[in-house]
Amino acid sequence: MLRPSYITVRIPGGRTLVSRLFRAGERRSFDQKILQVVNGRPSAVRFKVNGELRKPGPPTEPETFTVRRR
Repeated sequence: MLRPSYITVRIPGGRTLVSRLFRAGERRSFDQKILQVVNGRPSAVRFKVNGELRKPGPPTEPETFTVRRR
């Protein structure tokens, strides 16, 4: 079951594109070449990166990862 999660997406060394609570079912996409993502509740969110589902991080703590567009 998907639940809300606080998510921050920023351009490395640059501005924050979004930083807020995402509710179940919300979607957002970005076109930047490289992004840094912080996901407050990895077990609650599914990320699709370059067209493929990304395996979530540990369910008990926030995760930080970098996305590179192909």
